Amino acid sequence: MAFLDSVLPALVAVGLLYGLCFLYGIEFKGFFVVLAILSGMLSLLLPRGQPPDPSQLVKSTLPLAIRVVVRWMVIVAILLAIGFVTKYSVDFSRRVVLTWAVATPAVLILVSLCLHELTRRLLYNPSTVRRVAFAGCNEVSLSLAQRIGGSGAMGMHVEGFFDDRSAQRLGLEAPARLLGTLPDVVSFVKRNQIDVVFVALPVSHIRRVVQLLDELRDTTASVYYVPDIFAIDLIQARSGELFGIPVVALCETRSTAIAES
Repeated sequence: MAFLDSVLPALVAVGLLYGLCFLYGIEFKGFFVVLAILSGMLSLLLPRGQPPDPSQLVKSTLPLAIRVVVRWMVIVAILLAIGFVTKYSVDFSRRVVLTWAVATPAVLILVSLCLHELTRRLLYNPSTVRRVAFAGCNEVSLSLAQRIGGSGAMGMHVEGFFDDRSAQRLGLEAPARLLGTLPDVVSFVKRNQIDVVFVALPVSHIRRVVQLLDELRDTTASVYYVPDIFAIDLIQARSGELFGIPVVALCETRSTAIAES
């Protein structure tokens, strides 16, 4: 889908130009071949910007249309500039070129919307949704689970949480549910074909985290560590990076702070 999304502008521009030449009974050669090559190359080379969130595709029609139109206007401006600089002058059908310049962005918007809708449907297809479980129930894991469940981003479905505390003590409310204790994680993952496991335990339980990560190596699930660094008494705890290496600031003063957020 990502590949199709990147080559769509070039395919539509070239295909529509060829189709209009055929429709108007004009031979596709010379000027039109050069125009097709240039427009196709520009469509492939110009940056496309940040793609929309698949979970918001239905709501992003206007931003998508604006992005497509602006990008196409840039391509047309570059083509006009190339023609002016090279002083390329030849007889050609202005009707074909003008129709092509106006119709291409409209077709691009329609095709892009169709492709994005197909992508959204694939992400929401039950056969492609990735099943997620959380090892550890705290504010961080609950917040992440809520965001995953609320947006449907990345085609994930939260199965539930594992924690050594009871559901009453945790204060879990629907739709969040407790699946078992931490020792039950590995067997549940294997038995229920869980695709992703988020280990959300505080750094004070680092030995338990390491043990759990080691046990999960025997499964086919992808494992991510989501540390709850705020579960212990830290001063100005925050995450950042230093020379590209992720670090967590446990305690720092303003005069000696070095990590960048």
